[in-house]
Amino acid sequence: MAVSRKRLIGIVLAAVLALAACGQAAGPTTAAPKKTEAAEKTEAPADETKTPEESSEAESVYPIEGNHKLTYWVELGAVPRETIKSLSENLAYKAKAKATGVEVTFIHPPAGEERQAFNLMLNSDRLPDIVERVDTYYTGGIDSAISEGYFIRLNELAEVYAPNYMRIINSDPDVRKEAYTDTGNLMGFGMLCSDQEGMDTTINRENAWIGPQVNKDWLDELGLDVPETIEDWENMFAKFKEKEPEGWPLLVWGGAAYGSNGLFEITGAFISAFDIGPLFFLKDNQIQFGPATPEYKDYLLLMADWYKKGYINDDFPSMDVARARTFYLNNKCGSVVQGTSTALEMKNQGITFVGAQTPKFADGPDVHWTYRNNLIRGYYTLISDSCEIPEIAVQWIDWNYTMDGYLACNFGIEGESYLSIDEKTGRPDYVPDIKDNNYANFDRNNMVIRLHNGCYLKSDLRSNPRRFIPEMEQDIRKVWELIDTSYVLPPITLTALEGEEYSKIMTNLNTYREENTLKFITGALDIEAEFDNYLETMQGYDVARACELQSDALERFNAR
Repeated sequence: MAVSRKRLIGIVLAAVLALAACGQAAGPTTAAPKKTEAAEKTEAPADETKTPEESSEAESVYPIEGNHKLTYWVELGAVPRETIKSLSENLAYKAKAKATGVEVTFIHPPAGEERQAFNLMLNSDRLPDIVERVDTYYTGGIDSAISEGYFIRLNELAEVYAPNYMRIINSDPDVRKEAYTDTGNLMGFGMLCSDQEGMDTTINRENAWIGPQVNKDWLDELGLDVPETIEDWENMFAKFKEKEPEGWPLLVWGGAAYGSNGLFEITGAFISAFDIGPLFFLKDNQIQFGPATPEYKDYLLLMADWYKKGYINDDFPSMDVARARTFYLNNKCGSVVQGTSTALEMKNQGITFVGAQTPKFADGPDVHWTYRNNLIRGYYTLISDSCEIPEIAVQWIDWNYTMDGYLACNFGIEGESYLSIDEKTGRPDYVPDIKDNNYANFDRNNMVIRLHNGCYLKSDLRSNPRRFIPEMEQDIRKVWELIDTSYVLPPITLTALEGEEYSKIMTNLNTYREENTLKFITGALDIEAEFDNYLETMQGYDVARACELQSDALERFNAR
């Protein structure tokens, strides 16, 4: 990385200040130290961070005094772009602009090209002041992102200028455990979840939002039950294909996380039947990487067989949501692995989908890996080393965790998107335009009238109308909660030095396994003839070292 003169000066100053302050609350800094042995020593260990009793009791005052301008790199997504060009038009941010008095210019990467845009941004001489989802796009981890001088350590700033966020973080030891890296760096400002009825905003775990779903209308017509085993799914697929030869028994789209590389990375659907996870998982107190295990061969054989029989859409690697919609809204789809927004779209077309548990083999082991939310659901937002007013940036973000911020980020603006809040349920009475046709267009306005993703205090149960509909909540989301998640790793973090090494390993490893997984499933590579070579190559990319790094991080997390 080419380090600018400004960044280099900031690195030196930050190191000097860190050594001078050593354990004391420091003022705003412009950069974190470059990763060296000396810089390692300046990073505060976790036990130097203030305890809840020591945490600041100050209150943020809004609007913020003075005329301030900030830039904010944040995803907008494809769907909101159909209605707005920038989050400056979003109702929550309109309310925030009025409340804080800060002028913000939003920078949105192209939809579907977020990672590439993030990497290009890092190579620029000046970064935007605020950057969201650093945890997702910075492969080496938060510590590395700070140590390498791209983003600043937030601990001292947050204690002074983010009392609302810190009050929530300090309210629960399990939340606090997720909020910091092993070296004591605050992860950033994340999506905190409060998923209960009423006005109580205590943090708790939101239930799974994604999983397997099947066409209940087709099941009823064919006299089939909701499938529970892999054998049930195969029998169902065969019957579905016979019933609707122009449709797809399993419609797959939406990128690698949803299954377009054959992995179903978010849910572990189907692969977990082989007693492994889709990526890193914990089994018998040992971390393994699912695509580098012998069991992965059997999973690939299953997927390749389904693909060959026409159970999976033949263009699944490139299928986008627009084309997928032409199938499922025309009742040409038997099952999906998606969220309830898809089920609600179909429900409004008179098509009923229900949730299915992640399947196991009839005579096989139980499933131990499926999607599970963390208490802090990522979207970590950091202040870049280019920001000249980091204290203002922190105070501006902290508004999202006030009660006014909670209402705006979850529901929008009273009178424009909702009329009132029911104090018993905590749910809004949305305006008629939003409620029309069973909230049919709500998901297309999620990032227009309110926030859906991002760094804020979120209550999906109270703000998402799909959660108001019993069939969406009880027949789908509650079903996904019934699977054991003991193989799922907690939100562990790597140190800066580990992150550098891990990033190099995973760049090669992921490229190779994604390319070959697709080739194996589509038949471009023969699984029986080539899998041993694939496995040997994966080992050559040092997957064992990647697992060791994860194991070390898990040990530290458990000791926090």
